[in-house]
Parts: sequence; structure tokens; C-alpha cells
Amino acid sequence: MDLYPDRFIAGTYEDEQPDAIWIDGHADEGLAVPAFVFRRLLAIGAAYHLHYLGSVLEYDEETRLDAVQCRDLVREIEFIAEVVQDPLLKASVVPVLEVVARVSRRAPSAVLVVDLES
Repeated sequence: MDLYPDRFIAGTYEDEQPDAIWIDGHADEGLAVPAFVFRRLLAIGAAYHLHYLGSVLEYDEETRLDAVQCRDLVREIEFIAEVVQDPLLKASVVPVLEVVARVSRRAPSAVLVVDLES
């Protein structure tokens, strides 16, 4: 990608405050996510009118999603990974998908917490 090559280098964003996701009651199964990942996911999700990535997840808010909701969120993230040609985003969503999918496979009472900073 010749235009804006710095947008595809992770180091460009290393000074940003990360967002966080974790499994409620299991903080050790959490993940600090570079802020650009959710900024891109939410912007693209809004453009495609996706439910969770387009309207449910918001900045400056902690969102809690149960296992069923996480199944849908997995589909939305996988959809975005298929349609974008952004190698940095595609690589960066892999650990996010792993945590969200882990919740989706647990009991219905399992909860994913998503805390997005502005």
C-alpha cells in the first residue's frame, strides 16, 4: 500500500491508550487491544450497519456481552476481516476473535466486557 504506509505499521499507534476486553471473573483471560483496532472495527461496522460493531459498542462506555451476543460479534469481526484489505487490522483482530470466541463457547452466563477509551 503506497498511500499512507504508516497506517499499516503497528508502531505508529504504540503511544495510544489501549482498549481492553476480558472475560468477566477471569481478568487473566483479558487482552489490551491497540485503540486503532476498535476504531477501525467500529467505523467499518457502522458503514455496513452491523449491530454490535455499528451501534452497541461505544467509546467511554463499558459494554457487557453474553455468550449468545459474542457469537454474533464473532461473525461481525470475521465479516470485516473478509472485506477489508488492511493487513494490520486483519492481523490485529486475531487475538480479539480468540477472546470473543472463547466467551461464545462458554455457558450462556459467561460475559465479555469491552471497555473502549475515547
